[in-house]
Amino acid sequence: MNTRPKKTIAVTIGVAAGFAGVLFAGAGPAEAASADQAAAICGSGYYNIDSYGLIKSTIYLEYNGYTDCAVNILLSDHSTPIDINVYLDGPNPSWGGNLDNGSRDSGWYSHYAGPVYTNAPHECIKWGGGDGYMTFNSLLSHCG
Repeated sequence: MNTRPKKTIAVTIGVAAGFAGVLFAGAGPAEAASADQAAAICGSGYYNIDSYGLIKSTIYLEYNGYTDCAVNILLSDHSTPIDINVYLDGPNPSWGGNLDNGSRDSGWYSHYAGPVYTNAPHECIKWGGGDGYMTFNSLLSHCG
């Protein structure tokens, strides 16, 4: 199985206005979703290379050997949709790669945001998202 190297250079964590001034340690509550579910959402051949737990969701980063995929899955289904988002940016000339503006998905969802994709084999990527209570933004990661 091909594995993509994990080299996360930096991470920033933002907390929504309702929790201003409070920084949450750890990866949030127990995960109801799974990396297998995220891989299935991304499509055939994807496997998990990273994840980050937020307050109400978990962002999963999946890979198939060529294309990265990100999905932000809510920890429980919501009868009333909530505002969640996910993004994935591929190589950028300023990082030494080819231009790729990446992709984003945001909206009011009951289950998950995404999937979003970028083709970035052997290149650094940026990924993240939010669940209305907390955000996660990688800087450059999974450089390979």
